[in-house]
Amino acid sequence: MIMSNAGVGTVYVHTEEKKYEVDSWKIEYPSDAEAGHIILQDLATGDKEKYSIWLGSEDLSYYYICLNNEDLEDEDEYDDVNIDAFGIQVFSFLDLSPDSRITAAYQYAMMKRQQGKNMTFQNAFRFLRRENSKLLFDVLGYPAWVC
Repeated sequence: MIMSNAGVGTVYVHTEEKKYEVDSWKIEYPSDAEAGHIILQDLATGDKEKYSIWLGSEDLSYYYICLNNEDLEDEDEYDDVNIDAFGIQVFSFLDLSPDSRITAAYQYAMMKRQQGKNMTFQNAFRFLRRENSKLLFDVLGYPAWVC
């Protein structure tokens, strides 16, 4: 499986008592309200918990997760935390550098070939350029939906 490790191992300090390490993440549906998930390990307990990654705006400019705010009396209160805080940044194909676009097209073509489809690098590049906002990549060009 093709994987991006961007953000994995990043430690996020939510409160003095709550510190999380990124175990894995995936954005499968970039334009849906619930775009994907992230698995965080609580460094105090060692427990791993899966959180939804939410779309923050319709132009796909940011994503966030909701973490319990334990400082408040109301247990239904959450803090919205941008995924950048976890070392995760995602880009559309056209927002990537030229080198990262090459990596993205190569990775996409390879993934399609593993699925039994005949996809050349050139066809993958054209497809990704045409479908720019439907798929997201990390800064290096690795797919954000297979992490």
